Amino acid sequence: MQPDNQIVLLDKIAALNEARDYLWNILENTADMIFTSDTGGVIKECNRAGKTLLGYEKEDLVGSPLLKFWVEEDNYKMVMEWVMTRGSVSVSNYETRFRRKDGSEVDVSLTLSQMKNATGEITGSVGTCRDITEKKKFQNQLKAVKEELENFVYTISHDLKSPIVSIEGYVSMLLEKYSNGMDENGLHYLNRIEWNVQKMGKLLNSLLEISRIGRVIGQKREVMVRDIIDQVLKAQQVNIDRRGVTIEIQDGLPAITCDQQRLYQVFSNLTGNAIKFIGDQPNPLVRIGYREAGDMHEFFIKDNGIGIDPKYHEKIFGIFQRLEDVKNVEGTGVGLTIAKRIIEHHGGRIWVESEAGKGATFYFTIPNRKGR
Repeated sequence: MQPDNQIVLLDKIAALNEARDYLWNILENTADMIFTSDTGGVIKECNRAGKTLLGYEKEDLVGSPLLKFWVEEDNYKMVMEWVMTRGSVSVSNYETRFRRKDGSEVDVSLTLSQMKNATGEITGSVGTCRDITEKKKFQNQLKAVKEELENFVYTISHDLKSPIVSIEGYVSMLLEKYSNGMDENGLHYLNRIEWNVQKMGKLLNSLLEISRIGRVIGQKREVMVRDIIDQVLKAQQVNIDRRGVTIEIQDGLPAITCDQQRLYQVFSNLTGNAIKFIGDQPNPLVRIGYREAGDMHEFFIKDNGIGIDPKYHEKIFGIFQRLEDVKNVEGTGVGLTIAKRIIEHHGGRIWVESEAGKGATFYFTIPNRKGR
C-alpha cells in the first residue's frame, strides 16, 4: 500500500472512531434507558441510564433476560411476540412496570422495535425505557380530583331533580285545572315556565348521565358491531326517513370487546348528529365503516352535511358546547361529551375531521383485545 493511501485510510479510521465515540457519548448521556436484546429477549447492550432506572450495574444488566425485570410475565410475552413476529412492527410508549434491584417497582414507558441485519434477518430488538413515575402520580391525583368532581356533579344533579319535578308537576296542574281562568299573558308565562323547567330537567339528566359514565361502565364482552349499528338505525328510522338520508354500512365490521350499552350510546350520538346536521343536502348520505389501526379498531361516521369549522373541532367535545352558527336544532350539547367519556373509558380516543360546508367525519378507536 502506498504511503498516501495509508494516510487516507488512517484518516478514515480516525473519523469513524470519532463518529462512533460521538454517538456513544450521546447514548450514554441520554436520560432514558436504551438497550438492545437478542431474539430471546436477553439484553446485549445497555447505556448507563439502565443503572439509574433499575439500580443494576451495566455488567449485571447485560446478559440478563428482560423478563427478569418485567413485572407481568404475560404482558412481557405479549409485547415480545408482537414485536418479534410481525413485520415492520414496533411498540411505542407502552406503559408497563419494571422491577428494580431493591425489589421496588417503577412505572415505565417502553418503545421497542425490531433489529435486522444487512440481509433483513431479525436479530433482536432495540428499546428505550423512560421513568414515568411522576407522570403516573400526577395522573392518579388528577383521577382522584376528577372522581371527586363527578361525585359532586352527581349529588348536585340528583338533589336538584326533586324540586324540578315538583315545579313541573305544579305547572302541569295549573295548566290543566286553572287555564280557563287565566288571560293570554298568564297562559304564556306558565307555558314558558313549563318549557324552561323541562329544559332544566333535560340538562340535569345529561349531567347525571355524564357523571355516571365514570362510575358505571358495565361488563365488557365481545359483541358484533353490526348488531349495535342495526339497533341504532332501527331506533332512528323515523328521522332517517323524514330527512331522506341514505345510510351506507361497510361490510365485515368486526366483533369488539366493550360495554355494549355504552357503545350503543356512542354510535347513536354520532349517527344522530350526522342526520341532524345534514342540512339541505339534496342527496344526504351517512357512511359507517372502520379499519384496523395496529392494536386498535378505528371506526368512522361520515356525512355530507353542513360540516364543522376547524376552530370548533376541540370545543364541540366540551360539555354544553354547541355550534354558534347552527340555529333551531334541538339538543343539550352533551352528546359528544358523553361519547368522548365513553370512548376514553374504553381506552380509545375520538376526534373529528371536517370543514364548514364539506361534511364531517367522526373517528373513534377501541382497543383490539383479540388474543390478549
